[in-house]
Amino acid sequence: KCTLRIRMAAGGNVIAAEVVDSSGNGAFDRSARAAVLKADPLPVPSGRLFEKFRDINFVFAPSGGN
Repeated sequence: KCTLRIRMAAGGNVIAAEVVDSSGNGAFDRSARAAVLKADPLPVPSGRLFEKFRDINFVFAPSGGN
């Protein structure tokens, strides 16, 4: 699994997505980052609640099919 730090502007536009805890597999880390960038803009709440989502850590973990 890897952890990305995602920073967003109002409306969910991704400003930055960086790996802060690598999975040890560069291809997986790049794929997780690319997925976030491709999903831009991300769905976020509006108003004051958005402030809790402006800068988040998101953990990507591969599915084992279990």
